[in-house]
Amino acid sequence: MIAKPTDLRDLYGTIHDMDALAQEGLAEIIAIAKLALAAMESPTNHPDMSTIARIFSGIWMKSEHLAGCIASEALGVGCASEDEAAQRRTEAFIASQKAV
Repeated sequence: MIAKPTDLRDLYGTIHDMDALAQEGLAEIIAIAKLALAAMESPTNHPDMSTIARIFSGIWMKSEHLAGCIASEALGVGCASEDEAAQRRTEAFIASQKAV
């Protein structure tokens, strides 16, 4: 993590924005999942496979969007987390390409 000097007010604002993003995004994901489960438990309103696929696609897209927004907010104040395992995999891949 490479932190940059930032104003405490900026940090509070960023935390507020991240909380709002998380609350809204996760509430939408929860609602989609609850509706899907309720439909699957109904003998008369069971969704077809394409609807289930769209449900999972919506959860996937919303989750990726939410993760990107939160990461952007954290990066903006110099507090982005780093996936060390992903970094090691990237470095290993680059090294493997140089060996070829």
